Amino acid sequence: MRRRARLPSLPQALACLLASALAWLSAPATAADLPRGAVLYDAHCLSCHGAAETPSNPTSLNARNLGPVLRDGIANARSGMLFLGDLLSASDIDDIAAFLGNAPAAIDLGAQARDEEGAVRSVWVRAGRENLERLVLGVQGDFVRVGGSCGERVQANTACSVDIAFRPRSLGALQGALLVAHDGLATPARIALAGTGAPAVRGAFGLSADRVAFGAAVLLQAAPLQRLEVQNVGSAALEWASPRIEGPQADEFNVSPGTCAFSAALVPGARCVLDIGFRPRQAGPRAATLNLRSADGRASVAVPLSGSGQARPAGRLVLDVPGLDFGLQRIGSPSLPREVVASNQGTAALNWLSQTTPVGFLLEGDCGSRALAVGEQCRLVLRFAPAALGAISGELLIVTDGELDRTRLPLLGEGVRAASQLSWGAPGSALSVGPSPVGRTRTADAVQLLNPGPDSITLLELRIDGLHAAEFAVDSRSSCVTGLQLAAGATCTVVVEALPRAQGLREARLTVRATGEAPRVLALSAEGQAVPAAAPLSSNLGGGGCTIGQRQPAFDPVWPLLVLAALGVLVARWREGRRRGRRSPWL
Repeated sequence: MRRRARLPSLPQALACLLASALAWLSAPATAADLPRGAVLYDAHCLSCHGAAETPSNPTSLNARNLGPVLRDGIANARSGMLFLGDLLSASDIDDIAAFLGNAPAAIDLGAQARDEEGAVRSVWVRAGRENLERLVLGVQGDFVRVGGSCGERVQANTACSVDIAFRPRSLGALQGALLVAHDGLATPARIALAGTGAPAVRGAFGLSADRVAFGAAVLLQAAPLQRLEVQNVGSAALEWASPRIEGPQADEFNVSPGTCAFSAALVPGARCVLDIGFRPRQAGPRAATLNLRSADGRASVAVPLSGSGQARPAGRLVLDVPGLDFGLQRIGSPSLPREVVASNQGTAALNWLSQTTPVGFLLEGDCGSRALAVGEQCRLVLRFAPAALGAISGELLIVTDGELDRTRLPLLGEGVRAASQLSWGAPGSALSVGPSPVGRTRTADAVQLLNPGPDSITLLELRIDGLHAAEFAVDSRSSCVTGLQLAAGATCTVVVEALPRAQGLREARLTVRATGEAPRVLALSAEGQAVPAAAPLSSNLGGGGCTIGQRQPAFDPVWPLLVLAALGVLVARWREGRRRGRRSPWL
């Protein structure tokens, strides 16, 4: 049988129609009308071909979703449908082809609770003797596509499904459509969708707060419970599922029933209270989510939980030195006191519980008598009193109720055999340099330092300190110098010089420190005096107050008198000359 060729312009026309199919959502009125196609099929095709679902003439299946194929068949004189060309327009034929390829032509999804998704219905897209390419599906209204097997292509003589569900956003009768576009239709096919939005008959959660924030809580301590009120704001009883806490720090939060009974339904409008707890395990921000669900899963709500962990407020004892080394000390004689400052650098008051001092060391001071407020200080005074020869070490152990409840201070010293004290010769323990002009150096007499024995000692330091220490110095002529080993019975001399910078009494101390004994101190003093004025050089001419020398008065009356006398003599002689009629030889 000779087949009639298609019009040459058909590919171009199909390309144009497929490009316009992307705009089907904005122009649904131009879509192929499946219900109208069903009416036209029953009127013109049913008597010959039978029902569209089970046609008696299989060739009618060739035109499923293929308007051009059906138009070609009607236009072919050998098909026996030539007369339909005068009765049906091109859009009528496209409606019939779309009706043959899509079923059902219209769907009523019935009543469905508002904001809930109803049962799924499937719509089938069928291809005839040719493949359907570039299949595009769209849904209008309160209907959603939830699945199906359709992709971008339907092979010839096969079908794919589109799954549709009704999710009403309002009450009452609602309309929508499924739009199908591909290269087999001149215009997209429109399958009418209908449904009725009904009031939801279910329970729903209403909360007194949309989040629960605990703020800062002490590590490993339970924060005060937060209460969250829950109400059933739905229209049916709310069956509880066990609440769950999820998230990165879920194990640091907990929920207890409070006044709620998870085993009993919450009737519409009823309220109860949940108790939310928080116990941080680590410092810093902590977060989780409380999930409340109904037993049927139709109602749920998520509540963010937050808090932060912080260290427990506590005192913290800090000493200003890491340890003390007392050096050498004679057996049976306590050392000079050494002071240690203890301070509370914590975040709460610090209570002193106990202190333990090792053997050979003595502890004094004002610490331990009261609690130390934040930032407050107290003094620990320690002495070394060895009872035996050799090195002695230990730790001062302080126990408090602070963050670092045990504080240790290492102590070290060495006990040495008893020895005589160094002694000063005359004038004893005080040395006066005497009067000294300000700005001029004056040296005092040498003072002897004696080591009475029985052991030799080494001089470790000669230091001048005190109120006017900068005005005194040890002269280089001194034989007592640092590092000098002074045998038993030997002496050395110290020469002190003073350079007063102001008038009056000037004072300082000379301290000599040596091995095996306490330092020797020599009190120093001097009397600063004004520098006397120098005697002037002079030569007196006599007869007046004129003085010639280094210093002259601002005004001397002798010279003016001598000048006036000379002038008087000259004037008298000039007048005598004129009286005698002759010129004065002076003029």
